[in-house]
Amino acid sequence: VVARAAVVETAAVGGPAGQGAYLNGAWLVASALGPHQLLHLLQAIETALGRARAVRWGARSIDLDLLLRSDGAVVASPVLTLPHPRLHERPFVLGPLAEIAGEWRHPLLGVSIADLWVRSAECGVRSATNP
Repeated sequence: VVARAAVVETAAVGGPAGQGAYLNGAWLVASALGPHQLLHLLQAIETALGRARAVRWGARSIDLDLLLRSDGAVVASPVLTLPHPRLHERPFVLGPLAEIAGEWRHPLLGVSIADLWVRSAECGVRSATNP
């Protein structure tokens, strides 16, 4: 782990009504694994921690997403798209990510994470570690 953002609490976005708040964070990691191998590892961790993929955008015990590559490389395959295709639409992701990788520029949009965060709509993001 190279860097870790503070955890933030956000309201559920999309999915079934009545979901509780979510805790979101971001980690920057260095790995010898390729992106598809890393995705497989993240999915194995989710399964080991009890993640069941029953309802799209439904409540879950854990959700680990691969968002981007620090070198800005684009990945487009049937199982993985990097940068994450909805990264720029999700303030609950952009806030923590801006804390650890604010200068990273989205290779398709040409905008930094910090700028995307500033431009994003407010969605009730607040610190869960420093309320």
